[in-house]
Amino acid sequence: MEFVDGPKSQLFGANPQFAWQPWGHLGYDVACAIGTTARFIADGVVLFADWGSKLGGKLADEMMMIRNSPASGIVVIAQHDGWRSMIAHMDSTHLNAGQRIKRGDAAGKTGSTGNSTGPHAHIETFLAPSPGIAPFGRYNPALQVAHEDKVAAIAAAALGALKPNQRKVGPANVVQRADALTSSKQVRLIQANTVETFTGYVIGQEVNLGGVRSNIWYLDAKGKVWAGGFTSQAITGLPNLTPPPPAPAKPAAPALKPNQRLAGAGGGAQRASASRSAKVVRTIPGNTIENFTHWVRGEKLTLGGITTDVWFKDSIGEAWAGIFTSQSTAGLVEHKALAPTPKPAPVPSPAPAPSTTEAYTFPKQIPSMTGIYPAAPNKFERGNLDPIIDSLFIHQFRANEPSDDPVTNRFTVHQESLRNTFGQEDDRVASVQISVEKRSVDGYVALTDRAYHSGPKANGQWGVEVYGAMDPETLATLAQVIVELEAVAGRQLRLRRHSEVMSTACGTHVDLDLIGRMVAATRGAASLPIDETRAVLEDFATFTLQQIPTYLAIRK
Repeated sequence: MEFVDGPKSQLFGANPQFAWQPWGHLGYDVACAIGTTARFIADGVVLFADWGSKLGGKLADEMMMIRNSPASGIVVIAQHDGWRSMIAHMDSTHLNAGQRIKRGDAAGKTGSTGNSTGPHAHIETFLAPSPGIAPFGRYNPALQVAHEDKVAAIAAAALGALKPNQRKVGPANVVQRADALTSSKQVRLIQANTVETFTGYVIGQEVNLGGVRSNIWYLDAKGKVWAGGFTSQAITGLPNLTPPPPAPAKPAAPALKPNQRLAGAGGGAQRASASRSAKVVRTIPGNTIENFTHWVRGEKLTLGGITTDVWFKDSIGEAWAGIFTSQSTAGLVEHKALAPTPKPAPVPSPAPAPSTTEAYTFPKQIPSMTGIYPAAPNKFERGNLDPIIDSLFIHQFRANEPSDDPVTNRFTVHQESLRNTFGQEDDRVASVQISVEKRSVDGYVALTDRAYHSGPKANGQWGVEVYGAMDPETLATLAQVIVELEAVAGRQLRLRRHSEVMSTACGTHVDLDLIGRMVAATRGAASLPIDETRAVLEDFATFTLQQIPTYLAIRK
């Protein structure tokens, strides 16, 4: 059982480099796609499961070399019987410190966080506390993998006779799936020659493989596995947990003529007039077909989730439409009785138009925000906000003009068009967190949330919309917005283009390097009032960006 399935891209002790690892690589790397499952090869307890930049105290001192290290990305560290394991650069983990773990349990999903040249898992095994000389108690993880496989094999052999609810895997690994189908999602790889304990079996897809034909699938809390991969396909000792077949479909409703209606199961009363206070002239049994000639508007009633003022009429009386399976008036003639002329009602004063912002109670997220705009109904795409915001996606309003000219684009699509798109009911989704133009800073919200949208592959991060040909005033405002967002996130944000993570119509005319330098300069002036900061940057436009911090210090 490997920590991560995949080829080893850098071995233990490889590539010694005097600058940062003169003793060579302290673990081994496994090249794998982001999202590959990483697992523990032995029982133990979780010591740490978080960003490596948060690792400190006694645990960091015992481990050497990785104290408060942002380079390691997301890290999981576990204590085993006399040794420890570490998996770094992970994309995510569901574990917390103190959790007990078993051999084969998932540690999380691999990724490329921290100082990583590409998607991979960095794996180390070491003694603790680690000695203060190289290689700091680290040893080749491959040795520990081989040792744990031998221990598992010995334990399996020691089991001897199987319990009634146990089955032994054959000489090849078997796949456990979400359902009793070979096309179903894979949930676990069960190693060859191991003993598995099951809660029952189901009848599923019949599979013929390796001379074994069977439709028996063993199951436990994790999923189902085809019995043909085990040394026995017997069902003795296991209950049959196959779901019962679905109930037969209800017979179709009888065909009705245009003037006919089918009464519901409870039936109802027909009255002398279209009011529930009128005299009952007949009882309509349930599930009967009734013939009518007209329909009238009468007292509006609500019953069983149905609200209507339609009453069906024949020569005997009127019946409220809510007691029938359909309240449609199609095929019937409306009957209008003469009514006395009503007294004219007083003309009400026109109600004031509702404000598009007063109905939303979202406060400004940052001081420089000048307006909050709501989404149209069913228009808002909510972001799944990551608890750790480390990126800010810089969107460009549009870049597909025939001339591909950023100046032309700036005057064709701008902040007002984004407000209109976000507030109109159509098939476009325009839900970005903030847009910036001149001194205008818009925030976008829905009824229950702010917008944190950066596209389907980056919904966990923030996004700001600007245009390609930024003037100094817009650039100064954008820099101030980014500094204030960094204060909310509690860290400096990495500036990225939308096109880095997905195919998009966003343009590439926005200069991220220029924005980054302006943000760095603005951080030094964060204590100035917002308007004064903009004025400083605009007045100083003729100087080089490298001189801005000195000039701002003088102004302060």
